[in-house]
Amino acid sequence: MSTYPSLKQFLTSHRFDDSSPASEVFCHESDDSPQVGLKRGPNAQFDWEEWVDHVTDAWREVCTIRTVEQLDALPVGCVLRDSLPNYPVVLERQDTSDAEDGSSGEWYAVGDGRPAVAHLPVLLIWHPDWSQS
Repeated sequence: MSTYPSLKQFLTSHRFDDSSPASEVFCHESDDSPQVGLKRGPNAQFDWEEWVDHVTDAWREVCTIRTVEQLDALPVGCVLRDSLPNYPVVLERQDTSDAEDGSSGEWYAVGDGRPAVAHLPVLLIWHPDWSQS
């Protein structure tokens, strides 16, 4: 799985296994990661809300950009939601170079077309690779 998997790839990797007779259901985040134990509710019923909360939190963590290195590594076409609480901004990385590979890009506020600065942490809401899956 890529650094920033599509939602489909992410949900596919978060399959659950409720075959255990124990009081837990396991969510397998990947083949090489430890299982995440999710408790069964009364009458051995699986708590879907707990699984949804777990997957939602894990997805948000995967899509949170916390470092300048992560931000700089994002390709042209990525879209972010800035973290400023009183003035949320959606940013898009646009190609600002003459290079054909789009290796140079700057962040622009969506809607006003002006260069903008991302205030970390930011939430990745679109990655160009996601259109392929």
